[in-house]
Amino acid sequence: MLAEKGFEVLFLGSGAHGAGTLDFPFHPKIRVKQLQFCEPGWRQKLHYAAFALWTLLWVLFWRPRWIYASDPLSCPVAALLSFVPGLRILYHEHDSPNVIPKSKSESFVMKPRRKVARKADICILPNEDRADRFKLQTGRERLVVCVWNCPALEEAVEKSALSDRNCFVIFFHGSIVPARLPLAVIEALKLLPDQVVLHVAGYETRSCWLCASLARPRQKIGR
Repeated sequence: MLAEKGFEVLFLGSGAHGAGTLDFPFHPKIRVKQLQFCEPGWRQKLHYAAFALWTLLWVLFWRPRWIYASDPLSCPVAALLSFVPGLRILYHEHDSPNVIPKSKSESFVMKPRRKVARKADICILPNEDRADRFKLQTGRERLVVCVWNCPALEEAVEKSALSDRNCFVIFFHGSIVPARLPLAVIEALKLLPDQVVLHVAGYETRSCWLCASLARPRQKIGR
């Protein structure tokens, strides 16, 4: 979206478990720099520190006008970059952390998340309830913009392949994890007629249980 508006975009990221085959489509205004995935453990912690330093060096060298930081794990790096003079930050939180941290990584990002929330020029959340919780948790006093997590228009299918079957289609687009798409949804499908169909858009990660569930259908779970 930024490139189509005329921005020069440099994507700095790291590989993730289960996402090795994901790739950016070619665009003349987008460059992609990505570190390899590192398995969990003490090496991964050093890997994250190296990523933060690597990102800082790229920012100092490339001198961008805007930093787009996505989700809580980017916050320690974004908080570090917030000290660079003249740099503006857009923070977009697709998946919010748990209110009570369940892991050391979630605890690690809480303080930088509050700092980024207060200093960012723009904060984006996918719905109003989460935007309100975000402001309460972080103390942000400025506007939080609500933008739904939706596919781009060119990614949307104009006519469903199931439209001729008179099906009622439920479409889920987002993280395929228990917090976003609980097993209760699958259990509820068993109680509905066959004309009710669930479409899921996402990809398999370490915590993707739904793919395994649909691969072993029972009582029409896989419809």
